[in-house]
Amino acid sequence: MYAYTEWNTTGSLLTGHSAHVAITLGNGNVLAIGGGGSRVCQIYDYIAKTWSYTDSLTIGRQDLEAVLLEDGRVMVIGGGVPYNLGHGTCEIYDTLTHTWSMTDTLNAARAYARAIVMQDGRVLVTGGLNIMTLISTCEIWDPVTETWALTDQMPEPQWGHDICLLNDGRVLSVGGFRDFGSSLAGCHIFDPMSDTWTTTNPLTYRRWKLSAVMLLTGDVLVAGGQDAGFNNIPQCEIYNTSTGTWTLTSNNINPGRIGHTCAALQPGDPRVMLIGGEGALSDCELFNVWSGTWEDTDDLNPGRGNHAATLLSNGNILVVGGNPTSTDCQIFNPPPVGISEHNTAQSHIDLTVSPNPFKQKTNIRFSIDKTSHVSVYVYNIAGRLIKTLTNNTVNEGAHSITWCGENETGKRLSRGIYFVELKTGDYSIGYKLILTE
Repeated sequence: MYAYTEWNTTGSLLTGHSAHVAITLGNGNVLAIGGGGSRVCQIYDYIAKTWSYTDSLTIGRQDLEAVLLEDGRVMVIGGGVPYNLGHGTCEIYDTLTHTWSMTDTLNAARAYARAIVMQDGRVLVTGGLNIMTLISTCEIWDPVTETWALTDQMPEPQWGHDICLLNDGRVLSVGGFRDFGSSLAGCHIFDPMSDTWTTTNPLTYRRWKLSAVMLLTGDVLVAGGQDAGFNNIPQCEIYNTSTGTWTLTSNNINPGRIGHTCAALQPGDPRVMLIGGEGALSDCELFNVWSGTWEDTDDLNPGRGNHAATLLSNGNILVVGGNPTSTDCQIFNPPPVGISEHNTAQSHIDLTVSPNPFKQKTNIRFSIDKTSHVSVYVYNIAGRLIKTLTNNTVNEGAHSITWCGENETGKRLSRGIYFVELKTGDYSIGYKLILTE
């Protein structure tokens, strides 16, 4: 049934990683970082499909967090050494010199924290754990001063939660674990305009060790996790960002899981992929936002949990390490998604981008066969919305938009890989962009 969908083995890690992080860099390569208290970092060359060592972390880490900064560098935040002892040190990886350097230290030491780069380029860190003490304080890293400062405290301390950047720039925090026997249904929203938290409607199922992923519609999918009795939860939920309410998906994942990864496919693709889980789970599933349902896809071989997964520039997914095959890596080539899956109107769109690669500007040309509401968005390689080019009703025919490589505030972006997505009421299509200077 899924002959067109397959996992392919790629180059093996030189040293195994588990409970680590992996980030796709602006040049398309992948950086695997730490895990298990290790300082080891490795680079995956996505063209040669091989791994090589790069500069090691200054401090070994596990249960760490990492983000891709707007300037293309990578920041590693906190972590635990040993298992439940958090620390507050942070390091930055320079992709030009391939070296790590220390940056400002967090005000509160923490492992299991969650972090995200907001639309203004600042980094928000939430929750975490330090020597079995839950942390409710939150901090913001300023990319201009490269310093951390405490911000509004979360309404309740959280770890084992997840956070998601909404299209309007706010940050949604979901679920978590308070103490033994008490997982959280609480959900909260951080507003970067006021740097304050507010509480929104709770989850239907209290859970921790969950995944929260932005959907093509702008809503948020929550999958996986455990309840207070450490039972895996098969039910999944969607947060409607317009109404602030939760609804269950039409069907469940099978089985429920933790130690998995959950990632949206490339911009313009309506699907989210759920991969593996603790116990060397091989099962993988795809959620299609248009049908609102989960369906099975090819299994991992071998299965794994506590791995890392990252979207490559060609739209494939690279799975890195994990247990028990900590050096093994695989690539998933998603099956094509056609207009018939969610469009009964049989509308048609053509999209071209030229020049591409480009230095100063590129022309995004498209044609539609009927008057429609058209949205054209630009995303970075992490799938974060960085520029809205149009969001209006457009007449039938051919149209052109020029993009000069800037974000919403007019700031010139760094060289790297970006994606343009065109959406109508019936259809969406994505295209890779390469900014060279």
